[in-house]
Amino acid sequence: MKRAFLFTNSPCKAEIKDILKPTDYIVGVDGGVNTLDKINLIPQIIIGDFDSANANNRFLNTTIEKVSHNPHKDYTDTELAISYVLNKGFDQIIIVNNMQERIDHVLGVLASLKWLHRQGIKAFVIGDNQLFMLLDKEVSLSLAVNTTISLIPLTESVEGIFTTGLIYPLNDGRLTGDRARGVSNEVCEEQVTIKHTSGELLLIVNYQNYKEIKEIVNN
Repeated sequence: MKRAFLFTNSPCKAEIKDILKPTDYIVGVDGGVNTLDKINLIPQIIIGDFDSANANNRFLNTTIEKVSHNPHKDYTDTELAISYVLNKGFDQIIIVNNMQERIDHVLGVLASLKWLHRQGIKAFVIGDNQLFMLLDKEVSLSLAVNTTISLIPLTESVEGIFTTGLIYPLNDGRLTGDRARGVSNEVCEEQVTIKHTSGELLLIVNYQNYKEIKEIVNN
């Protein structure tokens, strides 16, 4: 599996390097070059219109491959970076974004995550304390006890939900987009299983450090 990490214009702790593999393809997406500079991580390529990049960023004027886009475009820099790595044959994409401050950007990143899942591409969004992933019909995850998770329907409803390993289990449950029933559940066993029969279900995992999700993203 070829894996690409897309660092977007979002702060990130250097501890993220704990989950990187030597074969990972590192992409600086627009202002993400600032993040990479701060954590001293060298990208293989930088992509964007660079309107959010610091003018003195060291990666803008090196031999690192650069794909520049006009600021007046129909796609976000993240979408353009996703298209680039998919065309290069990568089949797992991890978008690094804390998902804070700009709700419009958050919704845009979630739209990309949803699109990738529909294409059959394994994808995650991770920040310093949260992981986002669209769930397949059946998943099994190793999570620390007391970890807070949320299950959010991205369709009008998600049906036939069965969970184990959570304080508030679902047994043939249903979640709908106009209620917050799936928010802030808690892990009570180290092995968590989540199944559903229809709909698109988003999992959000709140964690303390990147090592807690290493097994999930490296599986």
